[in-house]
Amino acid sequence: ATTITLTIEPVIGVAKDADVTDFDVDSDDATVGPFEITFDFYLENMGNVNLTNVTMTDNLSTQFGTLNVSPDPLEAGEYEIVSISKVSGPTTITENGAFDGDTAGDENVINTGSLLVGESAQIQVVMNVFDPGAYTNQATAEADGPGTTTTTDDSTDGSDPDGSTNNDDPTDSDDPTPISLDAVQVSKEAQIC
Repeated sequence: ATTITLTIEPVIGVAKDADVTDFDVDSDDATVGPFEITFDFYLENMGNVNLTNVTMTDNLSTQFGTLNVSPDPLEAGEYEIVSISKVSGPTTITENGAFDGDTAGDENVINTGSLLVGESAQIQVVMNVFDPGAYTNQATAEADGPGTTTTTDDSTDGSDPDGSTNNDDPTDSDDPTPISLDAVQVSKEAQIC
């Protein structure tokens, strides 16, 4: 008789892409801001077992400042969430409408969900940031496999959770996503489009 041993390998992968889509020049006080940033998160079950209790968190306040929850316009040192939506993926993954990225608030980008082997999902967050500058940001995905097995991954820049390694191990691709908020650069890019 031949003995076949199957290894349970739960593997969650996550990538994050950023696109600076707009900025506003405030003529009243000659300051620049806010900038509009669109983040796309790409989740994928890259293992050989189904995943449950899939979560993804993203702390925005450590990079972008104080969460603006009032109806007042953004001020220096503040950011706000404009929208969150699921672009694609199974019905078992849903975006968290209460996500605000604040350490004192709700850092959960998705409500807990599940992914079958090979399934993927894309979540999009649009936010405004007041201050120009160079930033980096990273999300973290976690999930449970069968029994007590777990998997976690820090996002890598781009849309492929496996990054540039292409070895089905997303844990070795964890480059934070760079975001450059520069009014001159955004203006030039907007004119080219």
